Amino acid sequence: MSQHPQLSPPKDSKENLDREVDAFAEHIRNLFADNSEHLTPKYLPISRDNFFSNLQDGVLLAHVINAVKGNTVNISKLNLHVDTSLLSATASNDKNSPEQTKAVLEATNNLNICMEAAKGVAHIVNLGAQDFLAKKPDLVLGVMWQLIRAHLLSDINVPSHPELIRLLEPGESLTHLISLTNEGVLLRWFNYHLSRAGTDRRVQNFGKDVADGEAYILLLKQVLPWSKRSVSDDLAEIATIPVEDREARARGILSAAEKLGVRKFVTVSDIVGGQARLNLAFVATVFSKYIAIHLPTEDEARAATIRSERLEADNATYRAKIIELEKSVLSLSRDLDTQRQLYETTVTTFESKVSAETTSFQRSIDDLRMEKQHESEEYAEKLHDLSARFAALKDDQATATSTQQAIRTLVGDKLGAVRSTLRDHVIAVRAQGNLAAKLGKLLGGIPAPAGTIEATPVAPIREASSLEQELDFLSSDLQDFVKEILDENRENKNVIHILAERAAQNEKINSLLGDKIKLYTEHQIALNPVKEKKQERPKEFVKLKS
Repeated sequence: MSQHPQLSPPKDSKENLDREVDAFAEHIRNLFADNSEHLTPKYLPISRDNFFSNLQDGVLLAHVINAVKGNTVNISKLNLHVDTSLLSATASNDKNSPEQTKAVLEATNNLNICMEAAKGVAHIVNLGAQDFLAKKPDLVLGVMWQLIRAHLLSDINVPSHPELIRLLEPGESLTHLISLTNEGVLLRWFNYHLSRAGTDRRVQNFGKDVADGEAYILLLKQVLPWSKRSVSDDLAEIATIPVEDREARARGILSAAEKLGVRKFVTVSDIVGGQARLNLAFVATVFSKYIAIHLPTEDEARAATIRSERLEADNATYRAKIIELEKSVLSLSRDLDTQRQLYETTVTTFESKVSAETTSFQRSIDDLRMEKQHESEEYAEKLHDLSARFAALKDDQATATSTQQAIRTLVGDKLGAVRSTLRDHVIAVRAQGNLAAKLGKLLGGIPAPAGTIEATPVAPIREASSLEQELDFLSSDLQDFVKEILDENRENKNVIHILAERAAQNEKINSLLGDKIKLYTEHQIALNPVKEKKQERPKEFVKLKS
């Protein structure tokens, strides 16, 4: 029901609930201490024994709501004469009398009016008249706490206490301070006095942060008035108590609070146990009696106003920048959404592609594995076959080596025979002599051509030690033989040239002789004419002479 987690309805033992009942009953008694005639003796005094019964018909609850915020409940609309004894009897009986039913209806009407009105004062949800009629402790105490809390915090704000502007922190505007909740202002006021005490300690809640009593000791020291300065010594003595002895410290704090007139709501167990509701009520009581803050001077107020105006201007600038930033963020957000959608599409496509490729790759791997397995089997067969073939090849190589050696020997013998035959041919050729010598011998009187080479003696056959050397020797012999043939051809060319010249000379001589004979014959015919038959004889004679 509360907006603050530390103030939610407690789920502790009955002892804790009883302490809250006592505290809330005391606060109600104080509310109507000066105006209780219309509530006495039916509703007041209220205590733990009659707390829930006195709230059953809604009348006391309506006055509490009006005490928090005046004229919230129209009392004239309530039935003020409900017999509350019949309400208790109704809860214990299954069958109700007409009087009991009437009392329940009247009380329910009163409580419904109160619940509706309470929503405008405190945070009330999920609660109805039946919860009060049934006297459910946790729910009833939750409503009462919200009302008491609203009453305690109603004046804890800047409009009610302008001096609270001193709670402004450096760089903070008055607008921000005013916007704080009443509980937030109370915490700020608590920490303000802790700061004035020269300590770095700060409280963030009214539970565990005040359980050791240290913050309370410092707060009471700062707020006690001059007339109560004697309490300062008591607080100094309490501060010497070890922090571990929390109960002794709490008893000392409550003793000092009693001397200051603010011992309300809390007990030693509430302080040590960090009972947030009751500790908040205790601090609010201290605030109401000893705020211990004064309005600033005129210069301080002027400086605060200038600072506030400056901060307001800065805030306006910041707000404009924030608007621009929000626009930029919105634009970036849209771009980001577009990019995210594109990214998601890309990722989806990529994942689909990866999935497909992975499936394909896995299939390929399986195929490759089968193929490799098959190839391994084939490789083993091929390796066996190659081994057999290699062994056969080695045998063939050995056979080829021996065959090659035999062939080399045979070729060497053949080359030796060729060289011997070539040598015999050279000897035979040289024995026959050259063409020039033969022609000179036949024709007689023909001189040997210039450059005619005398026949050289034939060298003995060289013995070769290897096939390569045999080939070298054969090549050398062939070169020598070819050289001799070429030299002989040159000589024969010269002889043929000489013979051609001789033939040309003979042709000229024959031509001259023919001319001479023709002249001579014609001369003779001219001198001695004869018959035709006789004339033919000189021609035959000429032919014979030729």
